[in-house]
Formats: sequence, C-alpha cells, structure tokens
Amino acid sequence: RDLAMGRWVKQGMTPEDLGFVGDVDEVFSRDFLLALMTCDIPQFRSGQDCKRPKVSGKTLVFETAPDCVTENRVWYHPDLILGECLERIGDSS
Repeated sequence: RDLAMGRWVKQGMTPEDLGFVGDVDEVFSRDFLLALMTCDIPQFRSGQDCKRPKVSGKTLVFETAPDCVTENRVWYHPDLILGECLERIGDSS
C-alpha cells in the first residue's frame, strides 16, 4: 500500500484521478476505459465518504492457455479506485 501510494503521488496523481490496482495480465477493455472518460460513475464522484470508491472487473479464469477457460470460476480484478480515497485504504474508520 505505501509503495503504491508513494509512486502515485510522485507521478502527480490528483484526487480526481483513478488508481489502477491489478497485475500485468489483468486489463480492462478499451471500450470500458473510453466509457470511464465520458460516463458519470457514482463510485468516482468527488466528495464522497469513500466507503465504496472502487470498481472491480469481473473476468474469466484461464488455466495455462486462452482456450482453457475454467468452469464456475470468476476473478474480481483489476480494480479502479478514486484518487481522493486512496489514502484511506486499510483504514477501518
């Protein structure tokens, strides 16, 4: 958490930006990312209480190859989180 926060701040992240939390093989589609730029998404409105400030992807799970989709398994990653709420990650209050 501290490492990610430090890097985001060093790179100039602002409260209006979104933080991407995921592995290199976890990506959102181009269409989803374009929609983020134009759609009003309640989780990313500024001035909120930060209780639910993120959106998680829901993806298929592949075992060893793209043609080996596992049955009855989904993965809820990657995540996007509102910049103004990042400092509250892990804070129970």
